[in-house]
Amino acid sequence: MNKFNSIILLVLIALTNRAEASTNANNIKAALVSQFAKYTAWPDLTAAEITLCIFGQHPINRSLERFENKKIHRRRLKIVYLSSNEQIKQQCQIIFFTYSEPQQATRFFATVANQPILTISDRPNFMADGGMIGLVQQGLSQRFMINNDITDTANLKLSSKLLQLALPLPTN
Repeated sequence: MNKFNSIILLVLIALTNRAEASTNANNIKAALVSQFAKYTAWPDLTAAEITLCIFGQHPINRSLERFENKKIHRRRLKIVYLSSNEQIKQQCQIIFFTYSEPQQATRFFATVANQPILTISDRPNFMADGGMIGLVQQGLSQRFMINNDITDTANLKLSSKLLQLALPLPTN
């Protein structure tokens, strides 16, 4: 094997390892999202399913889909992709939100304000913008922060076990 082929092979191995690491990180995030649902109590939840809405394109979407039809609180987890804020209130108990523009975040948070909809994202500034659970990378570990004031306002009750595992919110 010549030197050029060796370099190409090393680059391909490095890219494969990086892609696998990214996939594993997304699988861990998706597993956390499903666990958050298990440790959340919604007011007046009478539906036969809990709907996890995905708002926006994100590499985690495929990993989240693996949890579709799993049982949470004796209800089936349903995955729905949203294309507009108007769909949120009618369908969602949980939203995994990704946004790239500040205007999207402003409209999103105006729509979900005080609603019993658990909002989750791994985007920077999500917690400062008004999110409930923010996924954060800490070293090699995937961790999360919870804004319990916002979950209380939305009448969502999170398990004390979940709250104990959360990282503290940053102080301004």
